[in-house]
Amino acid sequence: MPSQIPMSGQEQLQTLDQLLSAQRWDEAISVANAALVRNPQDAGPYASLAAAHLGAGRPADALYASDNAVRLAPSWEWSHRMRARALAALGWPAEALAESEEADRLDRDRAGALEELGTQQLAQGRLAEAEATANDLVRIAPEWGESHNLRGRVLLRKKRAEAAEIDFRDALRLSPDEPAYMNNIGLALHRRGKRKEAIEWFQMAATRDPKFAPARTNLFASRRFYLWGGASLVVMSIAFHGLEVGLRGGSNSQLFVTVAIGLLAAIVPVVLLRYRLRKRSLQPIPQAVYDADRRSFWQRLDKMRLVRLGGFVVLFGVSMFMLFTNQTKIAFIFVVITFVWVRGWEIWRFAGRLFQR
Repeated sequence: MPSQIPMSGQEQLQTLDQLLSAQRWDEAISVANAALVRNPQDAGPYASLAAAHLGAGRPADALYASDNAVRLAPSWEWSHRMRARALAALGWPAEALAESEEADRLDRDRAGALEELGTQQLAQGRLAEAEATANDLVRIAPEWGESHNLRGRVLLRKKRAEAAEIDFRDALRLSPDEPAYMNNIGLALHRRGKRKEAIEWFQMAATRDPKFAPARTNLFASRRFYLWGGASLVVMSIAFHGLEVGLRGGSNSQLFVTVAIGLLAAIVPVVLLRYRLRKRSLQPIPQAVYDADRRSFWQRLDKMRLVRLGGFVVLFGVSMFMLFTNQTKIAFIFVVITFVWVRGWEIWRFAGRLFQR
């Protein structure tokens, strides 16, 4: 919260600041509402109320509170900044960007307004403008971690992962306990193909703050062994094909059936071993985080997860059809094309590094 806030008692605002800093959202909402009962024309508690609602995951309530803050203090950049964040959380990026630009216009020397503007420009994909804003922010506030973090996020979007990593490390140097910066260093390393180092940084972020959602998500995603999944798909296809050949009859039918059943039976322990290897490679707190995200993966079947599961079913079905019709060469080509499609970006980067040597 800014130090100069219109019409509000300093002691009460300090209490709100402390609650917001401690992420005690419900208590902050109660204190802000109590302040508004005493003085409903005060924009300060409305802005704090908006921040608390955003933290509690209630962007619609945050927008209502920030609307009131803007109405009562239209020339106060903080009220516009809160409204921009609420609009962004509701999925209205164009409106959020316009509100951020208004906040920047009202207080061009304020680092927070520039940070908000750059964030909204980045969300809109206006990377050149976002980079210019981030450079201005670093010039104005070089000792603020968010300045370097914003520029790092822009550079990462522009596929300049090495430069982004430098900015993220500068941000962490200024704020050594910030999990977001640790997580972003991991992202930059992951983009550079340094997967093992990236996982270590995701672990550090998750250990520092187990509730920090991006670190949890990245830790879970980076620990998936995609080649194991692909190998399981191939083994299952071969096993079912062998079972089908064995059931046709013939001199070696019993052998085909036995081998096919053995391969299918081996899938279960392989999957269990895969999970155990993942989990044992993590530190205690990240282990708990990984377990929680593994369960939530199946509990929340959002669009992304449905696409993944649907894609697996389609790949398996096509592979089975090709094998059952004895089109093994086409099946092999299909598997190769699928692998290149999924891992193509990493293959391209690896090839690029070879040519650059």
